[in-house]
Amino acid sequence: ARGHSRRRRGWASAEAPPLRMVTTTWTGAGADIPSAPVAPFATSASPSNPQPTVAAALAPFPPNDVGRDGCVLVRNTQRTVELSVETIEAQLRALLALIGCAHMDVGLWLASDASVRKMNSDYRGMAKSTDILSFPFHEELRPHHDLMDFVETEDDMNLGDMVISVPYVVRACARDEKEARAVGQTKWQEEAEQTRGVSGAMSLTFDVTERVPLLLVHGVCHLLGHDHIEDDDYEGMVAEEERLIGELKARGLLGGGGASGGH
Repeated sequence: ARGHSRRRRGWASAEAPPLRMVTTTWTGAGADIPSAPVAPFATSASPSNPQPTVAAALAPFPPNDVGRDGCVLVRNTQRTVELSVETIEAQLRALLALIGCAHMDVGLWLASDASVRKMNSDYRGMAKSTDILSFPFHEELRPHHDLMDFVETEDDMNLGDMVISVPYVVRACARDEKEARAVGQTKWQEEAEQTRGVSGAMSLTFDVTERVPLLLVHGVCHLLGHDHIEDDDYEGMVAEEERLIGELKARGLLGGGGASGGH
């Protein structure tokens, strides 16, 4: 399987029945990040780190052609990091608008390690946690398809659901920061810049609130039917990830998801 490769580590993806659930997980030496207790981690809004609102995030976009605003449900049950649900909803709604799916429903669960580990075990047979799991509603959807061809009723206006283990992301940030210091910031950045897509972008930040929207980019691409098993699929997926990352960055929607609003 082709993952989002880096020289020392990479992302691997596996198809798993029955929901064509897709996950990214660490591979390579020391791949499994132990589920050890993590100290509380919180970031706060400041003039230099403003938190985007839903209205501000959607202001640049024209009304969608379908005449229906999708329902975005963000459930936050983890307690490792204080996250702004409003900010994350703004980021997710902007992503939907950028892919022409502002009329579609989507769900996001910011979960604990235990919850993600159980889902990973139930649906993939892997009794360990991971960073994000994606559950496409339309299992046969692929990037070249017209999404509306799959819509017969309003119930079909659903992209699917994503689940993020926030404690896992916290540990990954801490581990990467430690490794970056060990190898040297210059070498780390050089290697990160040679890696495409979400994987490379995540290597350049150790801030949980900046990694969460990057994971949303990856998860949304999977909900649209993108994959990175075969080389051609990989190229298409990382190209779309890079486009979406650039759009979010240009709109000031990367990061800013720390404290305020929303447990």
